[in-house]
Amino acid sequence: MSRFMVRQLQIPRMTRQQLVCILNKHSACSVPVTCHKIRHCSGFKSDLSIENLYPNRDANVTKVEDFVDVKSKQFSGFIPMDEVQISTSGTEVDIRFHVESATWLSSETKENLKNNLGSELTKDGWLVVKSDRTVAKTLNMADALEKLRTNIRNSENPKDETFPLLQVEQQRKERLKLARERLHIKV
Repeated sequence: MSRFMVRQLQIPRMTRQQLVCILNKHSACSVPVTCHKIRHCSGFKSDLSIENLYPNRDANVTKVEDFVDVKSKQFSGFIPMDEVQISTSGTEVDIRFHVESATWLSSETKENLKNNLGSELTKDGWLVVKSDRTVAKTLNMADALEKLRTNIRNSENPKDETFPLLQVEQQRKERLKLARERLHIKV
């Protein structure tokens, strides 16, 4: 070991025999080795240190209950990531949760999920959402979470199956078809 390496490691100057004893961890060295504290930490703290930027940071911990009404019957859009299972393979993301044991959903929402999304539930009662839309895993995760939120919101507020604009459009096309048939009268 060279002197430069000894200085770089900030080991106090010692003889080669002392250094070999330390490196080989010989307990029966003939030369005593004394170690000193080489550097004392200074008490300087920058103005940009964490303690100065965020004083009382332990008191400023935000909780889920602070910004989400957990007892609400309506789904707020909040999905606790520790209560869903996320599995990835390559870039594909698979998010699943057990509907019955979800504490973040009201009982009414759980019933609506069972009734409206029954075909998307597994036999064991797991709701599975997959996404492989992009080549980025994080974008697929965001897409799967948005699909999950959309499924839950649609099951809470089912849309009316009547489409008045579609019916108007079908009537208009029927009138056009009849007008074309009248122009092509067979003699």
